[in-house]
Amino acid sequence: MILLEPGNRILGEVVSNVIMPAGEEKRDALDVRLCDFDDVTYRVQVEKGGNSIKVSMSCPCYHQIEEHGAKASFEKAFGAHSVEPESPYHLAVSIDFTALKDEAEKSEPLYLPTLSSPCFRSRLS
Repeated sequence: MILLEPGNRILGEVVSNVIMPAGEEKRDALDVRLCDFDDVTYRVQVEKGGNSIKVSMSCPCYHQIEEHGAKASFEKAFGAHSVEPESPYHLAVSIDFTALKDEAEKSEPLYLPTLSSPCFRSRLS
């Protein structure tokens, strides 16, 4: 059996570097696209000025799992951060860095590497 770590390591490193830039550096504009082993595609965007991060996800089997509660599970997990995705992505999350008040809220974006987990954990009947 192969044991895989939860989440996407590359996505985690990109998100961590955006959230916690070295020193007092300003966040640069960023547009990163990557693909996971299960063919899930991600796009990480930080607009110029860098006050928010948007992570979009596309899954080849999304329409099949959507019927079984994937979107509801995703929205339950990411709540108010869930936003309308642009085509061809199925789900998206946007986090405004200026709105993060305390340490607990500042750790929320660190869960972004597990973006696909709520979809695949949704109740499949």
